[in-house]
Amino acid sequence: MGRRAILIGALALSCGCKTPPRQCPAGGSGSEAVSAILAQAKQADYDGKYELALDITAQVTRFRGDPEEAKAWAIRGSTFYLMGNKGRAKDAWKRAFEIDPCMTEIPELIKKLDSEKR
Repeated sequence: MGRRAILIGALALSCGCKTPPRQCPAGGSGSEAVSAILAQAKQADYDGKYELALDITAQVTRFRGDPEEAKAWAIRGSTFYLMGNKGRAKDAWKRAFEIDPCMTEIPELIKKLDSEKR
């Protein structure tokens, strides 16, 4: 069940607070244009076009401070996981969580990743 649970969680990652803690910014999910671009990256993952997903998310992560930057890092982590690169997946997910600690799914994904058989 381990890999399947991580895979499902990785593909379902979302950005933003469901119940915003004090340290989390309230409100929206950033610009609509960036959200649309990241939706294309997620679709590329679903379609198995991992290099395309990485290219798309790399563009968004260059804009430091963009509200969607954490989501781009989360998608990058999912892409790396799908490619079988657990180390880079974990690093990207950690970066997403550093940027947006409201992404409460990430620590659980990392925990499951760490418990996977190597």
